[in-house]
Amino acid sequence: MASMAQTFLVRDTNTATGDNRKTGLSPVWVFLKRLSDGVDISSPPVITEITQGQYKFAFDAEASGEAAGQIDAGISVLNASDRYIDVLLTRDSSRLQTGIGSNGCQLDLGQTIPATNTGQTVGDALNAARAQGFGRWTLAGTALTLYAADGTTVVRTFTLNDATAPTSRI
Repeated sequence: MASMAQTFLVRDTNTATGDNRKTGLSPVWVFLKRLSDGVDISSPPVITEITQGQYKFAFDAEASGEAAGQIDAGISVLNASDRYIDVLLTRDSSRLQTGIGSNGCQLDLGQTIPATNTGQTVGDALNAARAQGFGRWTLAGTALTLYAADGTTVVRTFTLNDATAPTSRI
């Protein structure tokens, strides 16, 4: 998988007037532990300044595991609630960012929907949606039949609860 950039802003709310963003700091990790077992992550990511009080680091939650940590912005930040920054690093964003397409799965508007597929899969859902939304379908008694794009291949057949006024499928 891939590391995801994480950012945070350092301010010092003890600064009464003007800009309270803190630049030129060298924030360090107080701790960084895996959520699954509470073990320290042996090589915490390097923190660098971006600009105007914003700092960044890269972390791969897929490879290192989900983690929680705390960053110390340094003694020049007088207010303790500004000085210590808590972080939670989870897999969710990296799955969304890097997981799509990494397994050879094509996800775009040019993707063709197969005429046949395994039941209860994403392909099955796409076929059913296409057939119900703008494809050929027939209702014969209580049998609702959905067809593939060719108009002849049966994709799925559902049994409805009533032939004249169906409200659900059985």
